[in-house]
Amino acid sequence: MLGDGGFALNEGLKRVALQIFHR
Repeated sequence: MLGDGGFALNEGLKRVALQIFHR
């Protein structure tokens, strides 16, 4: 089961992906 740590990690990955795609 993913806790707050997993959620935060997922959010971080989403932000990184968005930044990379926006380039």
